[in-house]
Amino acid sequence: MAALYSKRLSREAFNGQIENAQKGKAHGGVPLYGYEVVNKKYRIVPHEAEAIQTMFQMVADGHSYKQTVNYLNEKGYRRRDGRPLSYSITDTLRNRQYVGEYVFNQYKRKPAHKWRTQKKTENEVVRIQGGMPAIVDEELFERVQALLDKRMQKNGRGRKKGKYLLSGLMVCGVCGYAMGGGKTMPRGKPFFTYTCNAKYHAQARKSINVVYLDKYVVGLFTQAFLLVRNMENVIELIRQDIAALHDEKVQRLKALKKEWEEKQALLVSLEEIEQRNKGKALATLIENNRKEEQQALDELAVKIAELQAKRTTTPRVNRETLRRNMREYKTVLESIDFYKKQEILQTLVEEIKIGADTVETTINLHELAEIEQPLTCTVIEKLENIRRVYNLRGMDFDFKAMTIRAGYKRENPELQGGENR
Repeated sequence: MAALYSKRLSREAFNGQIENAQKGKAHGGVPLYGYEVVNKKYRIVPHEAEAIQTMFQMVADGHSYKQTVNYLNEKGYRRRDGRPLSYSITDTLRNRQYVGEYVFNQYKRKPAHKWRTQKKTENEVVRIQGGMPAIVDEELFERVQALLDKRMQKNGRGRKKGKYLLSGLMVCGVCGYAMGGGKTMPRGKPFFTYTCNAKYHAQARKSINVVYLDKYVVGLFTQAFLLVRNMENVIELIRQDIAALHDEKVQRLKALKKEWEEKQALLVSLEEIEQRNKGKALATLIENNRKEEQQALDELAVKIAELQAKRTTTPRVNRETLRRNMREYKTVLESIDFYKKQEILQTLVEEIKIGADTVETTINLHELAEIEQPLTCTVIEKLENIRRVYNLRGMDFDFKAMTIRAGYKRENPELQGGENR
């Protein structure tokens, strides 16, 4: 009973927050720069608002972030703690609250390597046009957005990414941050590396030679995964993923059925308590909770039916499609067309993780075989083989000798699966 009451109280409190948000009332936390909260309503702070308006106008006029921030600091504008303004103003320039759009319930906290925020779906976010006073007019804001879009580095999947073949795919295995291409000039000669973008590391920042890693990843496909003679090996990896996927669906179905049975038993107990306390205040509380649990039970029954339907739809491998794609992709990767090679790698590679001692390349097998269900495998190679030995003796791309971990994009990350080979 205590658990049910606490759960209901939590929902009611959150619903109250949503209602206040829809009225434009401020919640806890530090208000956005340029605003203060008075009687739970946002009010403009004139001095801070001047800094925001100047910032938007200067960026719209073509000034760089550094020029803009230096000018504001010279004019005496400061953060609330008295420190100079930071050059990191992209989030400020993208924030629609400055045009008067009230936003609430936009992020949730998510455990990863450490606690991080994650955006919620748009239908969960509360947005109210004119819900707070505007500091910047809509026309100026849109001009700045158009300019930022032009300035933005094209790091998204499928876009052209300059001279770095694997940009957008690299991840540091030590801290989880993205890795990007960069150039240094030791002894006056250019040296290109993929380096972790994290500013601070408990250990040295991870980096790897661009030429060595590019050759390794391309060779991984042209000398192993895209060779027609290795097609049976690729099909076997796909079958392992499909089998693991089926096993997970079975486990998930058992878990849902068990949860359904527990909720059904709870409903019976609530009905008995409600009958024994008919006419009392407790009966009303039990009735409300029983209705909520019944709704949850109905939703659970729908999930079970959907999962049972999915069990009957097992993806199949079309050998002709796989053979055709192998030949076409191999031809592109052996060509000199940089951007087509880059586009193919953006499709076939899910992620390249540079760990302390290994490089883990996750390959999208479903893209290769044109299967809707996401299926992957990960090739694990020693970092020293790529970093130090590649230019001396080459890499061994014997398919049977490689360390490959089968796996797929799991719908439920708590359920583990896959095999090592």
